[in-house]
Amino acid sequence: MSKTVWGRYSPKQGKIQQIAIGPLLIHIQWFSNEIWIASRYVDWTTTLDEPLETVELDWSRFALSKEDVAVELAPSLPKLPLLLKPDDSYRLSPDAVSRMYTRIPLSVQIRTEDNNHLIAEIPTLIQSNTWFGSVIDGELCLSHTTSARRVISDDFFMPHLIGSILEIRNNSKQDLKFDKICLRTDAMTIYSDDGQLWTDTTVITYEGSGSDGHVVHLGKAPKEAPNARLISNPRVQRSTSLALKTFELIRDIRF
Repeated sequence: MSKTVWGRYSPKQGKIQQIAIGPLLIHIQWFSNEIWIASRYVDWTTTLDEPLETVELDWSRFALSKEDVAVELAPSLPKLPLLLKPDDSYRLSPDAVSRMYTRIPLSVQIRTEDNNHLIAEIPTLIQSNTWFGSVIDGELCLSHTTSARRVISDDFFMPHLIGSILEIRNNSKQDLKFDKICLRTDAMTIYSDDGQLWTDTTVITYEGSGSDGHVVHLGKAPKEAPNARLISNPRVQRSTSLALKTFELIRDIRF
């Protein structure tokens, strides 16, 4: 089993526990019935040798009904939709199917061990907000530039990113050309396969109706994770295919 940061952290009165998840550093300490939590973002590719005494931390304090309550750290997906921007634009001919591997930034949920009460949720990356769609029927999203891969390489998995598979089907009579995909992560499930995190596969079928796609989350671990176990259920349940604004289409320029 691969080493993981997820799981139980027990009280150490007055001592700060430091947990690194990619560029996110979480600091936790206990004082009697209080849990103090702070977070900051660092260059995670370098060795952390900065003494905590020299760091200014903005603490949030949580008073609980009991003393010495342990906490659980668990991965979660963003609350807002994610506007994925692959490195390159995509073009699918009629009846074509594309299966791509992408990565989604995680958030960290901190819950009390005794009653599973959520006391904090912290994103592992600072992402900018963006608008997807028209002024009338658009929605607020998080902007994320990602590499949409056709194969998995050794550097695919990172501690702050979760692997996700998008299967895009063009059932229309014309080419599907897009450079952005709006992905609603609130209906996705999280699995772990030997410490590597995956979502369930998302199938998007394009029927030629503007920028809409019929979206289905399969609700099971992908075949790439044969030993997967369930980590987290979706924030919301969607059992049927929904037609949602999904693609930012590229229009042909005619002279």
